Amino acid sequence: MRIILLIAGLICSSCVAMAQQSAAFTKISTDDGMGLNSNVIYSLQEDARGFIWVGTGNGLQRFDGSKFVTFTTSPGQGDILPDAPLTQIVAIDSGKLLLLFGTIRQFGLFDPSTFTYRKTPLKVARPIPARAQFHLWTTAAGDVYLTVLRYGILVYDKNGRAFSETTRFNIPKNWTPSLAGVFEDVA
Repeated sequence: MRIILLIAGLICSSCVAMAQQSAAFTKISTDDGMGLNSNVIYSLQEDARGFIWVGTGNGLQRFDGSKFVTFTTSPGQGDILPDAPLTQIVAIDSGKLLLLFGTIRQFGLFDPSTFTYRKTPLKVARPIPARAQFHLWTTAAGDVYLTVLRYGILVYDKNGRAFSETTRFNIPKNWTPSLAGVFEDVA
């Protein structure tokens, strides 16, 4: 029995050693001159052109493989992008990015082709609780939803560019959806 355990241990340790040899990582920080504006990263999203959009503790940045570019929007070109923690970035079917600034309760649509940002309103029937948390998610069909802790689920209207209440989910009375995650079984 000891010989079998010894052989299994040697096989596992050699597999781990081989896996460690094949992985390569580059540590990027605010000190290396690449332009990262915060060491706190909340969200990453790759677009169709291969750019990596980064939700940092200080707003939106784009990484092109060698440097970071920070985005803000000047007045007259749309709304101003907040200099706040960008907790989620979700790509929608038009190539635009839906942004969630959870700590300041702001949602918006960023167009990477024109670099414009427009705030997205929440159209709700009752007040959202003061300490509510938010989570964006999409379905395989491309529908975008916003789960609001202690409130419910809102759907994103792509034409109206707003989140509103939905009756698509039959949540029992006195139940609230969790932010732990939403999983879709497409089969």
